Amino acid sequence: MARTALTEQAITSSGLEATYSAAHVDGNKFNNTSRTLFHVKNASGGSVTLTFQTPGTVDGLAIAERTVAVPAGGVVWPARH
Repeated sequence: MARTALTEQAITSSGLEATYSAAHVDGNKFNNTSRTLFHVKNASGGSVTLTFQTPGTVDGLAIAERTVAVPAGGVVWPARH
């Protein structure tokens, strides 16, 4: 099955009351414009690992996928590298 697209939410001058979506078993996707802020809230009782696919190459070398651990009940804002 295909990954499910996440709905982007705009932060305005008055702020943002975030709406969360449950992770899809086949993964999720979003449009990264390089100005995109990604926020993850783990409401489960166990830790989860996010994997960011990076389909590009630099000088002919594949860019490694990035993983970020999110502890049970934790919140992360994965930083750009």
